[in-house]
Amino acid sequence: MTDPFEEITSLRKSHEELKQLLQKSLNQPPRWTIDSKAIAEHLSQRVPNPVDTLEQIQLVERNVRQTLNSFPKSIPIRGEFYGFTSKKTFFSYWGMLAVSMLVAFYFSFRASDDERLKEYKRLVEEFGRKNPRLANKYFGSWYERNLEQ
Repeated sequence: MTDPFEEITSLRKSHEELKQLLQKSLNQPPRWTIDSKAIAEHLSQRVPNPVDTLEQIQLVERNVRQTLNSFPKSIPIRGEFYGFTSKKTFFSYWGMLAVSMLVAFYFSFRASDDERLKEYKRLVEEFGRKNPRLANKYFGSWYERNLEQ
């Protein structure tokens, strides 16, 4: 059996030796060697050839120009054409659209206002049946007029 104090001292010594080795390695920066020729060769294999790239761009440009030139410059229209070919058709279309929307909104709000008014009138009448003095106080002559109807 070994003495525990001897074990502790040997561990301390090995710990201090490791600490000194680590300190030495931290004081000396690492040495890097860069092989620029190998890097250039590796990159040149991946970069496309500029001449081939230019030829491909010119071929695509020719195809696009050929496609665009195949479209006619103008298309003749025969007969009546309903569209925005003049200010008159433009304003008549948007005018009719605006008028029809205004009429639709008017009738939808009118119907909803009538329903709301009926609901409020029903609530006031119910309140007046329960508390006639308060109804007369808060709603006054309106309550008395609508009570008779």
